[in-house]
Amino acid sequence: MHGAPSVRYPVGRTRELAWLLASLGLAGAASVLVYLIQTPANGWRVALPVVAALLAAYGGWSFWRRLSEGALRWSGSHWFWRPAGALDDDTEVAVYVRLDLQSALLLKLEADGCRPLWLWVGRRLAPTMWDDLRRAVYSPAGSAVEGAPTGTSIPP
Repeated sequence: MHGAPSVRYPVGRTRELAWLLASLGLAGAASVLVYLIQTPANGWRVALPVVAALLAAYGGWSFWRRLSEGALRWSGSHWFWRPAGALDDDTEVAVYVRLDLQSALLLKLEADGCRPLWLWVGRRLAPTMWDDLRRAVYSPAGSAVEGAPTGTSIPP
């Protein structure tokens, strides 16, 4: 079996993810509203679900705002990341799939000495290269970290 072809894929925030997170926030708010209407409660029993829904909505918004933008590149044997606007060389990284929705992927990138980086990658950003990217993230080729498991496994 041959390895996945080289691919360079643009990464950034997508409308689909914004809609997904907004929908989850609205569903949480609706659930709290139904709870408040059906439960004759006062004090902390009212405040707790409201605060929880607000924190969850803030968490979704914060997650979306902190998502990185740039380009993810598979050389055929190693992964590289270049943040948007960076002029220097790409950083070699290990890539781990954390969520696969067929038309979108949540990826975790790890590089030596850096904190993990989370990327939301959507088909809409480069539909002609989407299949190549999916083949690459599931490629059995070694990860960027020597001695580490393949890029799609769960790190220790």
